[in-house]
Amino acid sequence: MASCAAAHKARFYDYARASAEECAAILDAASIRGLASLERGLAGRALLHRAVRLLSGLIRSALRRSAAPRRATALLAGVAEARERQVEALRAEADEAR
Repeated sequence: MASCAAAHKARFYDYARASAEECAAILDAASIRGLASLERGLAGRALLHRAVRLLSGLIRSALRRSAAPRRATALLAGVAEARERQVEALRAEADEAR
């Protein structure tokens, strides 16, 4: 039962991580449209980047405790790493824009 709960936690952490990534995209759009200053957008993105990293760690931790098959665990870990690379690439683009 506990392993099932850990898998559910991982799923909800993944939803939260996706929401944080969507918020970063909204900040980008606000900066591009001039609704937010570049400094505020970058500060918000930095905070969201920290949240995404935290949630990625929680997902990995929950998956280690779950009884999910190794294949599913590897797949989710690969998705998490790909998302982190996307966030890093967006952050680098924002740094170049400054």
